[in-house]
Amino acid sequence: ARDLPGSLRVRQLIARTGLEYLDKLSRSAGSDWDLKRELATAYMRIGEVQGGQGNSNLGDAAGALESFRHAEHLLDSVLSHSPGDRKAAEDRMTLTHRVSNVHRRMGQIQAAIDAGSDGLHRANTLLQRFPDDPDLLQYAIVFHIDVGRLRQQTGDLNGAARDVGESITLLQKVLAARPE
Repeated sequence: ARDLPGSLRVRQLIARTGLEYLDKLSRSAGSDWDLKRELATAYMRIGEVQGGQGNSNLGDAAGALESFRHAEHLLDSVLSHSPGDRKAAEDRMTLTHRVSNVHRRMGQIQAAIDAGSDGLHRANTLLQRFPDDPDLLQYAIVFHIDVGRLRQQTGDLNGAARDVGESITLLQKVLAARPE
C-alpha cells in the first residue's frame, strides 16, 4: 500500500487494525512461548511501519516505541522461560537496536545510548557463551559503533574512542573467522 498515491490513511488504518489484533492475541497468549515469539516479531514489524527506518514509515515514532515495548515485553517473557532461546535473544538485540535508532532520530541521545548499551550488554552476555560466534561479534560491533557515535554527539570523546576501538578489535576477530 505504501507505493500507492494517497495511501497514508490506508496504511494508518492497517497499522491500527493490526495493533488491535495483536493486542487481543497477546492478552490470550498465556504460556504459548512460540506464539509470544511470533507476536513479538509482528509488533516489531508494526513498529517499523509506524516509525522505524526508511522513508516509508508513518512518522509515528512514539507509536513505534510503544509497539517495540510490547515486543520487548513478549521477548523478555520468552527469555525468562527459555534463557537459551538463541533466536529470541537475537530478536531482542535487533529490537534494542531499533529502539536506539528511533530515540536517536527523535533527538533523545541519552535514551539512544541507554538502548544501545543494553544491546551491547546482551551481545556481550551471549559472547560469553559463544566467544567466537561471528554473528554475535557483528552485533557487538554494530552496538559499539552506534554507541560510539552517540557518545561523540554528547561530547564524550573518550567514551566514543573506547567504543570505536573495541569495535575495531572485534572486527579483526570477525575478519579472522570470515576472511571473505
